[in-house]
Amino acid sequence: HLAMHASELACEGKSGAEIAAILDSPSVTDKRVMVPVTAVPSPFVVGADTFIDDILTMSRADNVFAYESGWPQVDGNIIAQLDPEVMIIIDSGYSATAEDYQALLDSLSDEWKSTTAYRKGEVYILVGEANDLASRVGPRLPQSAELFARILHPEVFDDGVVIPKYIGDDYIDYLTITNEDVIE
Repeated sequence: HLAMHASELACEGKSGAEIAAILDSPSVTDKRVMVPVTAVPSPFVVGADTFIDDILTMSRADNVFAYESGWPQVDGNIIAQLDPEVMIIIDSGYSATAEDYQALLDSLSDEWKSTTAYRKGEVYILVGEANDLASRVGPRLPQSAELFARILHPEVFDDGVVIPKYIGDDYIDYLTITNEDVIE
C-alpha cells in the first residue's frame, strides 16, 4: 500500500519522531482540510489512499474528501457543503508572489469563497519546488510532512518561523526540523 509506505517514510527517523511529538500536544485539534491540485471551480482533490492524505492524517488534519479514493474531481458545490477550515492548493500555474496569490484568491469561485478557510484567510498555495514537494512521492516526504504540519498547526512550533500564504522554491526556509534531510 503506497500511502502507508509514504506515511512511514515521512515519520521515519529523528525528524519524523520530532514532528509527531510536537503534534501530540494537547492544544492541537484536527482541522478540516481540502487539498486541490488546481484552483478551478471543480478541481481534482486529494482523496483517501494517497500519500498526501497520509501526511494530512499524520499532521492531525481531517481530509474533507477522504470518503473518495485517489484524486477525484469534485463539483464546486460540494466544497461549500464540506466547508474546509484550511485549503492548501497545489498549483503550478502561479508564482510565489503577493500579486499571484491575490490573483488566485480573486479567481476563486463563489463556492470556494463561502468556505471557512477563505473567510478566515486560511488559503495557502504551493508552487514551484513546494508544488513538486507536494506532488510526488519521493525522498523529500519528511519535508512535505513538516511543511503541512507547519501550515496546519503553526501554534505548536516554537521556533519563530512564520509560514506565508504562498510558498515556492524557498520552502526549505520554513523548515527547521527536516531542513538537513533535503535532497537536492
